[in-house]
Order: sequence, then C-alpha cells, then structure tokens
Amino acid sequence: MVTKNRAERRRAEKVASNGNITLTNKDIIEAREPLQILMKKELPVRTSFALAKLANMLQGHLQAIESVRHGLVQKHGEPMEGKPGDFQVKEGTEEFAKFLEEYNELLSVEVTVPIEVVTLPESVGGKSLDIEAGVLMPLIDKFVTLEK
Repeated sequence: MVTKNRAERRRAEKVASNGNITLTNKDIIEAREPLQILMKKELPVRTSFALAKLANMLQGHLQAIESVRHGLVQKHGEPMEGKPGDFQVKEGTEEFAKFLEEYNELLSVEVTVPIEVVTLPESVGGKSLDIEAGVLMPLIDKFVTLEK
C-alpha cells in the first residue's frame, strides 16, 4: 500500500515532469467550492487568470462526475413523489448501500489533468492574504502553493 506522503511526492513529481497531475475524482469535487471562494478574493491579475484557467479545466471533469452520479441515482433510486423525472436513493436500503459502493468507486477513479499549480501571493496591496485553512486544505499542493 502506498502511503499518503509517498503518493503526494509521486503526484508532485508528475506535475514537475510534464505539467500533468493525476487526481482522483474526489480531489476534484473537494476543490470545487474552495476554488470558487478563492476566485472571489482580490488577487493579482495573473493569479486570478491562473485560477480561472484551473476552474475551467476542472469544470469538464465535474460535469462528467455529476452525470455518472445522476445515473447511479436513477439506477438505484426510486421516482420522487410529486417530482416527475426526479429520483432519490433512500438511506438505509439495500439499494443505498449499492449506490454508495458505486459512488465511492467513482470518487476513487484517477484522472490525469494538464494543469499548472497556481502560486498564491503572500500579500496583496500590502495587506496579508487572508484565506481560511478550510479553503486552503483541499487545494494546497494539488492545485495551489503559497508564495515563499
């Protein structure tokens, strides 16, 4: 079994060697909201542009993940009352367990994405860049680094 630190080193080596990074679908999903929060910050133009390019690159993967998730809900779920065409998978059922198993498999799928890791500045306009740890954690080292 590969340890997390070893896996992260391999990922960093891949990025450095060819500009591609291997991510799991879970990494991509977890980055969506923090990336949106970061894009609302006042940042230098080049950093904002790099973040926008990153978000656009990940958007296609997010759509594919959501499409498969939707298919799993239809496969394992039941039609919702009063909402034609909408399905739900009821928690606690055998179908819910099957749904979770397949959804977790979807999240573990690895994809290679041609992205550049974005370097965030230490400060903007003389003010320290204020970013919550909860926003940075899913992004750091995979999608962004901090200026030294």
